[in-house]
Amino acid sequence: QLILAQAGFACDAVPDARRAIESLSRRSYAALTLDLILPDRDGVSLIRELRDRPPTRALPIVVVSVKADTVRDELSGGALGIIDWLSKPIDEGRLLAAVRRAVARSTADRPRVLHVESDADIAGVVATLLEGVACIESARGLDDARRRLAVGRFELLILDIALPDGSGLDLLPQTTAPVIVFSSRDLDPDVSRGVAAVLVKGRTTNEQLREAIVSALARRRAPV
Repeated sequence: QLILAQAGFACDAVPDARRAIESLSRRSYAALTLDLILPDRDGVSLIRELRDRPPTRALPIVVVSVKADTVRDELSGGALGIIDWLSKPIDEGRLLAAVRRAVARSTADRPRVLHVESDADIAGVVATLLEGVACIESARGLDDARRRLAVGRFELLILDIALPDGSGLDLLPQTTAPVIVFSSRDLDPDVSRGVAAVLVKGRTTNEQLREAIVSALARRRAPV
């Protein structure tokens, strides 16, 4: 943790697999460094569990362990999608290089989300909720959203209805991406059937909003 902090990374440290899962459930991380010898279970089983969970399926992992070489050979190296297998004692330069690769891959793999919302405070809250989960772009109205949709590909739209220059629903025919309506009023049932979720401001917690977004993105990226 000290090595990474001195290199400018913000880090959380946990002592076992249980608390690792708890932390990963509460927050999104760009990468995970992992010892294979943990007090409550072996590291390989933890990696397999994380790979089975949609939010952590693509999480870049750097193994740092006295068992790194042995387990890597047993698993034929990249079977679990590991960025690097580092043996202890730690080679500081190699550790930093691996973590930088992991973070770069995490950012590149993040889905792009367009949030169409005229309220800057709400846009800021949603951007914070999606930190580490997605690359989010904010559009303040229909014209801005249309320009962004014309030049970029998005994996999800989060859409307010009441915009300064019209209804956000006018954007529905212009995208094939899933849409989450996050507005101050309920949606007509006929329209609701055409979107991934309808959430009402003031009745939706940040956790519920984040879960709906993460679930929609996971379904979008799930193999068929």
